[in-house]
Amino acid sequence: MNQSTRMSELDKHITLEDFERLYSEYKPRFIIIARSYIRNNMAAEDIVTDSFLYFWENKDKLNITTTIQAYILGSVKHGCLEWLRNQKNRLKIQQQIHTTAYRSIKAKITVLESTNPEASFTAEIKSIIESQINNCLLYTSPSPRDRTRS
Repeated sequence: MNQSTRMSELDKHITLEDFERLYSEYKPRFIIIARSYIRNNMAAEDIVTDSFLYFWENKDKLNITTTIQAYILGSVKHGCLEWLRNQKNRLKIQQQIHTTAYRSIKAKITVLESTNPEASFTAEIKSIIESQINNCLLYTSPSPRDRTRS
């Protein structure tokens, strides 16, 4: 197969052997290119493999007007763009989560710094004591029936 063979010249009848040759020859090159865009080895390999696989599975349906190599490289480029956009969105969401967590922690610090533990403790103790006194009064006070007997 000529390196500059166009799909129209092949009449979409690329053999498995030709495809395997193309894959073996261009996969390492395309991975290097993908890595230069996304800086992630595993993702670059996945994108390149997916691009070759997509071509092979859809070769009969594709209307390619350029070389097969250029078509697959274009597919790699689009895969890298999609990956980068997804990364951008993930980072944006993570940033929003961190911003929310930061604000929450900052608010807790402000509350803790402005709170007087003695005053809080005293108010809490006072509330507990009042509650207990009220409960005791309910149980120790004579019932209305007992008051009438005296």
